[in-house]
Formats: sequence, C-alpha cells, structure tokens
Amino acid sequence: MNALLTDGACRYDVEAVETTQVYSLPLSIMERASELHPQLTQLKVRLTEEMFLRNEFREALLLTCNAEARYEWVLEHEPWLVPRIPQYHLASYLGMDAVSLSRIKKKRSQRK
Repeated sequence: MNALLTDGACRYDVEAVETTQVYSLPLSIMERASELHPQLTQLKVRLTEEMFLRNEFREALLLTCNAEARYEWVLEHEPWLVPRIPQYHLASYLGMDAVSLSRIKKKRSQRK
C-alpha cells in the first residue's frame, strides 16, 4: 500500500503461487484518470480503506491469537486458501514455521 500511495518501491516482494495475470500502471496515469473521472478517486479511497481494515485485522490476529487459533480462523474464514498454496506459504501467512503448522494439523486430526 505504501508503494501505491507514495509512488515508491514496495518494501517486499509479491510472489504468485498460481497462474496469474498482473496489470501495472504508472501512478501518474492513475492520477490523471482520477482527475478525468472522479469516481476513480472514490474507488481508490474505498479500496484503500478495505486494505487498511484487512491489514489491521490480520495484525490483531497475529498479535492476539495463538498459532492454533490463527489456523482455525483461516479454516473457517478462508478455507479456499488451504489447498491452493504450499504449506510453507500458509505457515508464513499465519506467522509460524512449517513445522509448527504441521504439528497443529496433526494435533487437530487426532482430535477428530
């Protein structure tokens, strides 16, 4: 989000883990389009707000929940994510290492 708002470099890499189409526009073109079409500014504000709220929620989840609770949250709210990405990426997304995720999954399967 920082790169979008400041026209600077992103602080981290983004890696596509499945076939993806990516489109890129210079910020100057986006700003000019917003001048010509004010509804684009409204869209940018709405998308920025949604990104902020999602990031704030994820930060709270990482700070206030243990690893098992974070995994349970993903299973309940983002179940589509689990089979689509490698487990080490899922573990990273959840703020743990792959070994911890494996232990949580094993413990969970033993309870059933």
